[in-house]
Amino acid sequence: TTSTTSTTSVATQNCDAALETCRTHCCSWSHGKNGCQAYAKGWLEGNNTCHKCLPTSRDYAPASLMECHALCEELVSALDNQGDCKKGCDYMASSKALCGQDLSGAQSAGHLAIILCLVSTFFLSL
Repeated sequence: TTSTTSTTSVATQNCDAALETCRTHCCSWSHGKNGCQAYAKGWLEGNNTCHKCLPTSRDYAPASLMECHALCEELVSALDNQGDCKKGCDYMASSKALCGQDLSGAQSAGHLAIILCLVSTFFLSL
């Protein structure tokens, strides 16, 4: 349980740091910041209070560039505003931030990779 909690915490901290950088250094306009937020945390269905934002018809999952871009296309109608929003999505996706991910299996996967490497090295030395 502790391992799961710590890896999830690391992922959350990584995502939050990337989100803050996206908001402050990438995207100064609100629609760009919406893209940062949507990629990092997802977006809920419903009415939106952001500038020139339309209601969204469904929830959008975090950590998916396709989902984030789809949100931008529904959230704002003006193409330039959609472009600003997508810029935030693109920044977050390119940052390789660990958003929306459960890393509880990451440690096990790392151990498996080490074991496979050792086994293959052993057989190569025969």
